[in-house]
Amino acid sequence: MLEIGGKTHDAVMQIDEALDRIEAGDYGECDECGEDIPEKRLELVPYAVYCVECKERLEKEGAELS
Repeated sequence: MLEIGGKTHDAVMQIDEALDRIEAGDYGECDECGEDIPEKRLELVPYAVYCVECKERLEKEGAELS
């Protein structure tokens, strides 16, 4: 039950951050490379902060560090 609550809390935080980026005019811009995040990705993950390429690279780098 705690795991579900934690996931819900994380989702709400990500949505709040996306709303903040909309207000700041930064929504849809990759935090890593600065390029636009493709619209299709934002449709699937509206709170995405990375484009697909950067997200995959960061995940790979994280896996290599583990």
